[in-house]
Amino acid sequence: MNYGFFISVTANYFLGGYLMSTSKLLEKTYLNKKEVASITGRAVQTLRNDRFNRRCTPYYKISKRSIRYKSEDVIAFMEKRRIGFDEVEK
Repeated sequence: MNYGFFISVTANYFLGGYLMSTSKLLEKTYLNKKEVASITGRAVQTLRNDRFNRRCTPYYKISKRSIRYKSEDVIAFMEKRRIGFDEVEK
């Protein structure tokens, strides 16, 4: 898999008592809401609001309180919002 701009990210996420780098998080198949918030830079509450308004990346509702996101969907969500400056205006 090519993670594009995620590879250069060196942010760490505190998970279960130890730090986990963003690249390690992206190797996981499914991510919880805190991990997605760490990767995307969005607040957990924002992810919750987006789910309620149905304007977010697809997710799985495992139980009443357990939400999981597929890492590929999170990457696709971020890639769709990429703003490039490849074309130079003259």
